[in-house]
Amino acid sequence: GRHLEGAIWFSILLNLKHIFLYISPAYFIYLLKHYCFTKSDDQHKKVETPLLRQFRVDRFLLLGTLVLTVFILSFGPFVTMGQLGQVLSRLFPFKRGLCHAYWAPNFWALYNVIDKTLAIIATRLGYTLSITGSMTSGLVGEMSHQVLPSVPPIVTLILTLLTMIPPLLKLWFSKSSSQDFIKVIVLCAYSSFLFGWHVHEKAVLMITIPMSLLALEDKKFTRIYLLLSAIGHISLFPLLYTAAETLIKVCLYALFTISSFFALPLLTLDNAKEDKKKTSKPNPTHSWLLSFPALSTTDKNKEVANVLTDVREILDDPSVRVDATDKDGMTGLMHAAFGGNVKLCKLLIEKGADVNSNLHSQGVRDDTDQKSVVMSL
Repeated sequence: GRHLEGAIWFSILLNLKHIFLYISPAYFIYLLKHYCFTKSDDQHKKVETPLLRQFRVDRFLLLGTLVLTVFILSFGPFVTMGQLGQVLSRLFPFKRGLCHAYWAPNFWALYNVIDKTLAIIATRLGYTLSITGSMTSGLVGEMSHQVLPSVPPIVTLILTLLTMIPPLLKLWFSKSSSQDFIKVIVLCAYSSFLFGWHVHEKAVLMITIPMSLLALEDKKFTRIYLLLSAIGHISLFPLLYTAAETLIKVCLYALFTISSFFALPLLTLDNAKEDKKKTSKPNPTHSWLLSFPALSTTDKNKEVANVLTDVREILDDPSVRVDATDKDGMTGLMHAAFGGNVKLCKLLIEKGADVNSNLHSQGVRDDTDQKSVVMSL
């Protein structure tokens, strides 16, 4: 519910390090949906999609003003000194080439490898290539591919946005939770990392860090995270390139990776059990148990109520199979309880939730007989 604070802090974060622009679409969609669109006055109408909600212009303007204020405070001094162009040219280095001097392990790295392989094959087959520049020279600057078409910045932007659209649409139209928001953050960072222009290798941390939160909640994300972090962290090794750092980085990597492989599955299992306890709801068929003791007036009904209270935890377990119901929507246990039949209540509870098997053993074949037998016992 603290949307404005979140917007301010993310704006500050973005101005401190512009790499967080990768995940800004997720923040924009989330804030637009949850803060600028509100439910209509009809509180009884279930509204899920923002298109069916009321757009709050005042909230949109307030949100925009706060974000714009942060940017003005950040860029204002550069504007007054006439240095805004210099700042932007360094924030968005379109003249530094498709890939960084040390390639990030993304789609364009594969593209470069394929281009280099085709160039070698073409040279050995006797073809003369007009372009002799090397993408593997380690130099920062614009380089042209030798065989494959060279990729302009606009192509990387289009591919990045296209791969972001599905998760952003999911976030916009579905009833999203905080976990869904983290998922979209991860996917937006992943899209930017895979297809972005001049991506730095350390940008993989934009994926692995929020992914670690998901890994603690669901075992399917745990498996993805373990593989992603193991490979992603290896790709960062060249950043620590001195001989004195080699033993430290290898030991830290091994310690973190091994502990993650052993500890994360256990933590995920514990969290799953805890979530199940918090989110488990009483079996709908047995929800009447909550009010039955209050309705009990006779001594026999009070006795039944005591029996049901003692086993309520068992009956409310969602894994317990629900009783078969008759034409009035009543189960055998309901008939027995409201009829004050302590003996049959105990029998049905002991034998399980399938009331038909228990009553059929007593010769009861249809709903009418079932009700009459239960009420007369």
